[in-house]
Amino acid sequence: MTRTPAQAAATVPGPARTSVLVVLENELVRCGVTTLLRTVPSVRDIWACSGPVAARELLAEHRPDIVVCHGSGGPATELIREAEAVEARVLLLLDR
Repeated sequence: MTRTPAQAAATVPGPARTSVLVVLENELVRCGVTTLLRTVPSVRDIWACSGPVAARELLAEHRPDIVVCHGSGGPATELIREAEAVEARVLLLLDR
């Protein structure tokens, strides 16, 4: 049985396509991170918000692969748990 070129191409693994949710309160930092992520070829979708309420909605709706957030306090801990519940990896940005 021979395969068409389209069928053969469909079975060849390509680069992973990643979706990212950026949850950062500081608008300048949030914009900078999303701008940087847009230059990464493997990132297909980026959503951004400033707080945990919007983050919960975006997590439930889009189920991103990665969540980038600021890691301080109780809200961050809750967001991490919720991200892990949808099998997202979490990247914490910490203050020095």
